[in-house]
Amino acid sequence: MIITRYIGFATLLATASVNGELVVYEGFDYNAGDPIWDLNGGSGWNGAWLGTDTDANGRGIPAVGEGLSFSRLNSSGGSYVRPQRYGVSESSRSVSEESQAALTADGSTIWFSVLMKANPGGSTGGYAANSHAAIVFGDASLTTANPATTPPAIATGGNAVGLSFDGDGSATSAIGIHGVTYSAGVLTADSVDGRIVVGDSTVLIVGKIEWAEVGSDDVMSLYRVADAAAELPEAFSVMAVDLDQSVFDIVAIAGGQTEIFDEIRMGSSVEDVLPLDTVTPFPNPMSFATAPTAISDSEITMTASTAVSDNPVEYLFSNTTLATDSGWQASPTFTGTGLTPDTPYSYTVIARETSASLIETAPSNAATVWTFPEVTGDEILATVFAGRSVSGTTATITDFIVNGVQDPGSLTVDSVADSTITVLDLFDSADAQNHFAPRTSTNSAHWQVDVPLVVDAQPVVMGNVELNVRSFSSSGAWKTVAQGNGLQEHYITLELFDSSEASLGSEQILATENFQYDWKAVFTTFDGIELAAGESYTLNILVSGPDPANPANAGNYVGLDSIRVLTESASGSSFADWQESYFPGENDEAIVGPNADPDSDGIDNLAEYGLNSDPTDPSDQPAIVVSTDETELSISYPTVAAATDISYTVEWSTNLEDWFTAGVVEVLGPDPAVDSDYPVIKASLAKDTDKVKFMRVSIEQL
Repeated sequence: MIITRYIGFATLLATASVNGELVVYEGFDYNAGDPIWDLNGGSGWNGAWLGTDTDANGRGIPAVGEGLSFSRLNSSGGSYVRPQRYGVSESSRSVSEESQAALTADGSTIWFSVLMKANPGGSTGGYAANSHAAIVFGDASLTTANPATTPPAIATGGNAVGLSFDGDGSATSAIGIHGVTYSAGVLTADSVDGRIVVGDSTVLIVGKIEWAEVGSDDVMSLYRVADAAAELPEAFSVMAVDLDQSVFDIVAIAGGQTEIFDEIRMGSSVEDVLPLDTVTPFPNPMSFATAPTAISDSEITMTASTAVSDNPVEYLFSNTTLATDSGWQASPTFTGTGLTPDTPYSYTVIARETSASLIETAPSNAATVWTFPEVTGDEILATVFAGRSVSGTTATITDFIVNGVQDPGSLTVDSVADSTITVLDLFDSADAQNHFAPRTSTNSAHWQVDVPLVVDAQPVVMGNVELNVRSFSSSGAWKTVAQGNGLQEHYITLELFDSSEASLGSEQILATENFQYDWKAVFTTFDGIELAAGESYTLNILVSGPDPANPANAGNYVGLDSIRVLTESASGSSFADWQESYFPGENDEAIVGPNADPDSDGIDNLAEYGLNSDPTDPSDQPAIVVSTDETELSISYPTVAAATDISYTVEWSTNLEDWFTAGVVEVLGPDPAVDSDYPVIKASLAKDTDKVKFMRVSIEQL
């Protein structure tokens, strides 16, 4: 249930970018490992790739490798790569008649781009840093003559322009790139003034060719691009040669190392050959699949909606209250730790591609939630299993702390009734020392342990029960991030029984991957249950997999680091408590329900609860203050510190349809005065001259 109020005014402007169209494109979007020859994807071509290789065993035949990416250049698919440094290979592909006509007219200017990587760390054969592989556009293919000290040769009488790697074998860091031209079979290399050093980095090269009439020099300029979205830098190589380009119809590649080429583009403008990656992960703006939720007095957990894009994505959770964040992470789930008890925190999440483009979504709506009040109460029984010894399924425990109950002395793990999974024993591995780590007949967490609570001469009032849990492997080693494959969520059920085995209360906790790589505190409450003097009770702890009713799907092993049973603790407020306080004994939803408005003041019960107003008095209005000045628009609203079942969100819009949280700053507000039980939050938004914005506060029942 979300209750919304609209306050404030604004507008936004939006722009979009458009990329040009290509004449020729090859992104090597084929199956990884397939030989390049006979592949015929891309656009603007006439037929498939052809080629030859001099290695008798075919070890250097070009194949489809992992795709290259660079800056914000739009890239996809694989790449052209020689898998080993044996022999020399040459590959060529003809462009279509339409492409040839578009790329070769006298007086025209054409552009090309290519991603290149010398890849001297490739597989064996040859000399790693001795790279002279070339890519050209011309009227003939390159040859397989050994390019040991110069760029590859062209077929007899051939003409072409392009570029080549230049490595003398001395060092990987010395590998360079320079321009090349071929006129009637004669090679000219701009390998002195027009050479740039690239080493083993992925390089984006853009070329501009200005075609002149026969009898005048054609000019090729080469640019090393650092940012596909920025203006071109100064050309590093400019070469002039008089060629008859009208018959140019071949893109040719040759080399004898493990060089990589990718994203070959040819077009009539620089925009054609530098298309930007504009695919933003979805959903955009980002959203929460599970809203931020307090799980202790110092922790808040949340899960983002799974982002979808054409590249892998990662997530960033930002705590706007503390101006801290999670750091970019692959998991859509995050738990903020080290927080202050009984304090509001606001979170947003964004997603981005992990490719070079790093395109980000807009942030999600900010969600505010309070941490639990600090857990209070004395320990009735506690252990951290320090120095425990194990024998079979029993752990002898010498560090029990008891207060009002007897020392159990030991705990024995047992199988779950009607389960096909059998508990074998307790691990005594190095990682399991000072822990309670059951081992079962399968790699599964499906076990139980009874903790006896035998009360002394005075009655005891129960409170919270807290456990520290963690997932571990079949060898008794605690799980790490590197071992994370196959980890699943688990359920931890705690149930309290009296001596006649009658249940006095139970709660099932869903423990997600938050605990799988480190110890994680989970707790539940049995507040107010009195344990009578001299009576015996049992606290049953049952750990199961993602489907408690199906033990065969029980997930990984789970162990305990500590058990704490506390006396009655302070608990947070809830909507149910609020209903009972204003409408004792009333069950009519038309009066007590969250949507009901019993005092007919236009504010329903959920809003009255969240904004600390009286649902029975129409004159008691929520203390909401709206203000504006030359720089900002703000709204101040009261909150309920003890409420653990609602969250607050402030959003803004320009059209009352699309809502955003970006730019909203929330602080504890002095207007009205701060109350520790009902603190006021002031949410501010920068004003735009002559623009209108709307603001609203949302209260969501969790």
